[in-house]
Amino acid sequence: MLWVGGVAVAQEIPVDEKTGKAYYDGVNQVPGRSAAELYNKAMDWIDEQYVNPAGVVQSKDIDEGVIKGRARFRIKKKDDKGNEAIAGFVGYDFTLTFKDGRYKYELHSIRWEKASYFDVSEWTNTEDNHYDPVNYPYFIEQTTEYFDGLIDSMKAKIEEKDDPPAEDW
Repeated sequence: MLWVGGVAVAQEIPVDEKTGKAYYDGVNQVPGRSAAELYNKAMDWIDEQYVNPAGVVQSKDIDEGVIKGRARFRIKKKDDKGNEAIAGFVGYDFTLTFKDGRYKYELHSIRWEKASYFDVSEWTNTEDNHYDPVNYPYFIEQTTEYFDGLIDSMKAKIEEKDDPPAEDW
């Protein structure tokens, strides 16, 4: 739950209408920036964001303006006393594409890493026999906070203005 003005607000994981799977995406305009500049800013962000950027980036092509990657983050669960323990990892794939003046991000294949594929959107299905009313909302909260922060930091880095070059006297 997210608390806004003293009121609990349920957080939701966005779902692709076509696939029914968890999916974050967006297109951002950055006028006056070339695709190559945006690509390089994204690579700088990846280097800052991830402990092992070489292990995260699966493919990159500056000429095509595409970066693809795979990453994960840890989630916690709570017991009936409110104590936290590791519940596993949420894995995800991302694709960043760049054109002059704009870029697109897609976060997809967002899954709770288990023996079989478990899309995180399934945490919202309260009708499921295995629904966990204590931990699934907590997992959703952690997941949405992670991706909101990830997207915000990516946008900030890619869209930051470079300092103008110092004048050479």
